[in-house]
Amino acid sequence: MPPDVTELTTVLTLCYRNGIRLPTYMITPDVRRQLTDMIAPPRVEPEEPDALLRRAFAAHAIIKASVAAIGGSEARALRLLLDLDGKEKRSVTDRRADAAEPYDITGGSFLRRHQRTVTEALAAEIWRRLTAAQPTADPQAIPMPSPCPGHPASHHPRMPSPHPTSPPTHHPRQHTTPATSPTESPARSPSPPLPASPKHPHHR
Repeated sequence: MPPDVTELTTVLTLCYRNGIRLPTYMITPDVRRQLTDMIAPPRVEPEEPDALLRRAFAAHAIIKASVAAIGGSEARALRLLLDLDGKEKRSVTDRRADAAEPYDITGGSFLRRHQRTVTEALAAEIWRRLTAAQPTADPQAIPMPSPCPGHPASHHPRMPSPHPTSPPTHHPRQHTTPATSPTESPARSPSPPLPASPKHPHHR
């Protein structure tokens, strides 16, 4: 579970005193070790001999990536406060004075007006990265498989239509006279019978 942003802000602020220039500084049994446990907590207890060192390197990498993601004068101030680029031992007072230069104020004014703001920004970015790495358990994000053929869920009963079907209408069969082909001659009507000739008496 990602750490609380407010608690992480407090621990980061306490780490400004000695700095975390190297990952190995984060296994020291003080507040820097606490920072390692917050960002990269142990998975099992007891740990393997090199597990703490691996977690320290992982936590240190997350801090540096988070500082780089913030960018601008805030990132420069954070790198100085955490002594990420330090090549020689310097007090937090001197490093804070350098961090205040882009703001054109003194180190004391930076402490009162800006230090907590930039530290909270770093804590929030670390929290965001740790939260994004957590697997989601939202059931809405898990697609449901479609039922296999033959499964009862794949057969849906046929529902009756909301509109009743009207009975089929029977139309009387109409007899049509086939059309005469233009090549066929029309049938001739029979001729009327010839009148019978009159009978004449025979003369003997």
